[in-house]
Amino acid sequence: MAIQKIENAKFAYGDVLEISKTAPEEYHTNGRIGVVCGIDIVHSVMQQERFSQSMGEVLYLLEFSDGSSLEISEHFLKNVDNPS
Repeated sequence: MAIQKIENAKFAYGDVLEISKTAPEEYHTNGRIGVVCGIDIVHSVMQQERFSQSMGEVLYLLEFSDGSSLEISEHFLKNVDNPS
Protein backbone atom coordinates (compact mmCIF):
# COMPACT_ATOMS: atom_id res chain seq x y z
CA MET A 1 0.00 0.00 0.00
CA ALA A 2 1.57 3.26 -1.12
CA ILE A 3 1.70 6.44 0.92
CA GLN A 4 -0.25 8.92 -1.15
CA LYS A 5 -3.00 11.48 -0.81
CA ILE A 6 -6.36 10.02 -1.78
CA GLU A 7 -8.73 12.87 -2.64
CA ASN A 8 -11.99 11.10 -1.80
CA ALA A 9 -10.79 9.41 1.41
CA LYS A 10 -13.21 9.81 4.31
CA PHE A 11 -10.53 9.13 6.95
CA ALA A 12 -6.89 10.22 7.37
CA TYR A 13 -3.61 8.78 8.63
CA GLY A 14 -3.70 8.39 12.40
CA ASP A 15 -7.51 8.27 12.65
CA VAL A 16 -8.81 5.72 15.16
CA LEU A 17 -11.39 3.50 13.43
CA GLU A 18 -13.66 0.63 14.39
CA ILE A 19 -14.64 -2.24 12.10
CA SER A 20 -18.42 -2.08 11.75
CA LYS A 21 -20.83 -4.92 12.41
CA THR A 22 -21.76 -4.85 8.70
CA ALA A 23 -18.28 -6.09 7.70
CA PRO A 24 -18.22 -9.56 6.06
CA GLU A 25 -17.58 -12.66 8.18
CA GLU A 26 -14.02 -12.88 6.84
CA TYR A 27 -13.21 -9.85 8.97
CA HIS A 28 -13.53 -11.84 12.17
CA THR A 29 -12.06 -8.81 13.92
CA ASN A 30 -15.46 -7.05 13.91
CA GLY A 31 -15.56 -4.42 16.61
CA ARG A 32 -11.78 -4.17 16.85
CA ILE A 33 -10.31 -0.70 16.93
CA GLY A 34 -7.25 0.22 14.88
CA VAL A 35 -5.28 3.21 13.65
CA VAL A 36 -5.02 4.17 9.97
CA CYS A 37 -1.45 3.61 8.81
CA GLY A 38 -2.09 3.37 5.06
CA ILE A 39 -4.60 4.53 2.45
CA ASP A 40 -5.03 3.22 -1.09
CA ILE A 41 -7.71 2.76 -3.72
CA VAL A 42 -8.97 -0.30 -5.54
CA HIS A 43 -7.01 -0.12 -8.78
CA SER A 44 -6.92 -3.69 -10.09
CA VAL A 45 -9.30 -6.53 -10.87
CA MET A 46 -7.54 -8.61 -8.21
CA GLN A 47 -8.36 -5.98 -5.56
CA GLN A 48 -11.95 -5.74 -6.82
CA GLU A 49 -12.37 -9.46 -6.28
CA ARG A 50 -10.47 -9.58 -2.97
CA PHE A 51 -12.44 -6.74 -1.35
CA SER A 52 -15.72 -7.10 -3.31
CA GLN A 53 -15.55 -3.39 -4.06
CA SER A 54 -15.65 -1.27 -7.22
CA MET A 55 -12.67 0.28 -8.94
CA GLY A 56 -11.72 3.52 -7.18
CA GLU A 57 -13.14 2.59 -3.75
CA VAL A 58 -10.92 3.62 -0.82
CA LEU A 59 -9.03 0.98 1.22
CA TYR A 60 -7.40 1.48 4.61
CA LEU A 61 -4.60 -0.37 6.32
CA LEU A 62 -5.37 -0.51 10.04
CA GLU A 63 -2.83 -1.41 12.71
CA PHE A 64 -4.10 -2.86 15.97
CA SER A 65 -2.63 -2.65 19.48
CA ASP A 66 -1.23 -6.20 19.20
CA GLY A 67 0.83 -5.16 16.14
CA SER A 68 -1.34 -6.99 13.62
CA SER A 69 -2.76 -5.17 10.62
CA LEU A 70 -5.66 -5.50 8.21
CA GLU A 71 -6.55 -3.92 4.86
CA ILE A 72 -10.26 -3.16 4.63
CA SER A 73 -12.71 -1.11 2.57
CA GLU A 74 -13.82 2.30 3.84
CA HIS A 75 -17.39 1.02 3.64
CA PHE A 76 -16.85 -1.18 6.72
CA LEU A 77 -15.24 1.41 9.00
CA LYS A 78 -16.44 4.09 11.38
CA ASN A 79 -14.55 6.81 13.20
CA VAL A 80 -14.32 6.20 16.94
CA ASP A 81 -13.72 9.89 17.78
CA ASN A 82 -16.42 11.21 15.43
CA PRO A 83 -18.97 8.44 14.78
CA SER A 84 -21.08 10.40 12.25
